[in-house]
Amino acid sequence: MARRRGAARFAAGTLIPVAVWLIALPALGAVGFFTGSSFARPIGLLLIASAAGGAVAGSATGPGWRGPLAFALAFAALIWAPLLVVSSLPALAGRESLRELAIGLPLGFVLAYGLIGAFGSALSGHGGGEPHPGSGWARIAIAGFVFAAAGLLSGLLVAVVSSLAPGASGLAGFAINLVAGAACVTASAAGGWWIAGGSDPSGR
Repeated sequence: MARRRGAARFAAGTLIPVAVWLIALPALGAVGFFTGSSFARPIGLLLIASAAGGAVAGSATGPGWRGPLAFALAFAALIWAPLLVVSSLPALAGRESLRELAIGLPLGFVLAYGLIGAFGSALSGHGGGEPHPGSGWARIAIAGFVFAAAGLLSGLLVAVVSSLAPGASGLAGFAINLVAGAACVTASAAGGWWIAGGSDPSGR
């Protein structure tokens, strides 16, 4: 039960900044909300959404403020990296091979999610599996590895989808961005499934 709750809450938490990045910010820009303002306004909105999403995700670690605060900080500091990868997809020239995409695109996912897992685990005290397995450093390293592995698989999915329609714009480009956004949510859900196991002795 704890693992399913963890996957659901991490997915919901990641969906908040993904939706703001892919839908809310472009919509607000289209109606002139950012006209005459600096980059601080959209960046500030994204940071708020990321922190709020991280707090939702961190609530999967159990009652109390430590888990939500830990992942609010982790998301605010790091979730922008895979989102930046997603937003760069329409700029692909179309000459990139699948091999090149598979090497370059997943890197942002691996680094961001690996650090989110390690940082969140260190601050929250949860690392997945049995409650507090092994030493603190081992717990943090395992959590970082699990999140990084989930990020790698999601990044590879983004690379494959991007290779099918490189540089796509309009509706096709938006569809690719949605798939890439779903990959971000999936990576977080996988990491949440693991890390929430430490809040339930049964590990379910």
